[in-house]
Amino acid sequence: MKKENKLIRQQAIYWTLLLVTAATIALFETGVLPKGSLECYDGTTRYIIDTTVILLTIGLIPLAAKKFNKSIEKVKNCDDDTLLNTYRRESEIQLALLFVVMMINIGAYYGSGNESMIYCALAGFIRYIFCCPTSKGIERAKEQ
Repeated sequence: MKKENKLIRQQAIYWTLLLVTAATIALFETGVLPKGSLECYDGTTRYIIDTTVILLTIGLIPLAAKKFNKSIEKVKNCDDDTLLNTYRRESEIQLALLFVVMMINIGAYYGSGNESMIYCALAGFIRYIFCCPTSKGIERAKEQ
């Protein structure tokens, strides 16, 4: 008997957001979207933008992980439907927060040329890769 996938929507969101991120990078690399739009700002303004983006990255990546884990921890001993609904909702929130991190950093990298932004985007991307919603993730949440 075939197992029913209860996370189709979350997996579709996961792959769609990943595709949007890849398409954005491709558009910048092919020249469809212009690079260097933040270069017209003076040094102080660029510094403030870069610092804000880095601090946003440093805040949102742990926030996404902590919020997800804390919410799952609260409902791990509840019935399966409650756990599944919470896992679905928190998975979507986590994916959205990490998508924001990746897109802001990609935009800042191509806008200012600051290489630290691409490393921040990679940090968000690595966390995003490990957040793929799967049935095994639900099983792991039950066991913990």
